[in-house]
Amino acid sequence: MSEINDIKYFTVLNILNIGNCNIHFDPRLPEVIVPDTYRDVGSMVLEFGSNMAVPITRFSIDRFGIGGDLSFNRVATYCWLPWESVFIVNIAGTTKGQVWQDSFPKDYLNNLDEKKVKKPNPNSLKAIKGGKTDDGQSKRKTGHLRLV
Repeated sequence: MSEINDIKYFTVLNILNIGNCNIHFDPRLPEVIVPDTYRDVGSMVLEFGSNMAVPITRFSIDRFGIGGDLSFNRVATYCWLPWESVFIVNIAGTTKGQVWQDSFPKDYLNNLDEKKVKKPNPNSLKAIKGGKTDDGQSKRKTGHLRLV
């Protein structure tokens, strides 16, 4: 097993000790087991943990991957994610987690490069010198409460 997969394994273990874990992965890899309707999607997120609305049965996590019966439309379906397919893990409901950019699907990264990110227009920002407007009035509003 590669060192990076060991890191993914221990990162997910640590997150599961805190709460549920979102796992972002590429379902197109042949070793991945997910419902057939999701096999052609470029990236997918599944949530694992002990606080699920529908409890996970046959849950397993080891140095090769993570798996269990997950609910798809209230139907339990066995899923298996080898660590090679995983590129992001995070604590469910937060942005706290880990990203492995080298594990991203190549076409996923190409799509990100092609998207144009709109940069802010520097002329649309106006600095106010000394906190005053052009007519010399202070921009700072004073409240009606004061410390006594």
